[in-house]
Amino acid sequence: MRTTARYALFVEVASTPGLETIIRSIRSGLVERGADMLELVGSRNPAAGAAAITDYLDGVVLRQPAMPDKHFDPASGFSAVFGALVRHLHTEVGRGPRPSLHNPEDG
Repeated sequence: MRTTARYALFVEVASTPGLETIIRSIRSGLVERGADMLELVGSRNPAAGAAAITDYLDGVVLRQPAMPDKHFDPASGFSAVFGALVRHLHTEVGRGPRPSLHNPEDG
């Protein structure tokens, strides 16, 4: 139900003055909290990483009502995207990849 409501809200943003400002403000808060978390794991650009994760999650949330999948599992996709991002961030700062992120390719 919330997924469909969020989809409707995103569609409504295009035609309702003022609603975009509210949605941008909410998104900004999410990105800011995400950036704080990414900074803790050593990101050199936590805001960009948090924006990318937020965009990914928005896409996942909007896809499900448009093309329902009875086997939908947002956790596995999120784990893959977040794990890849964190591994990249750790490699970027010279720490090497972190196999503890549950990536099957890491063994």
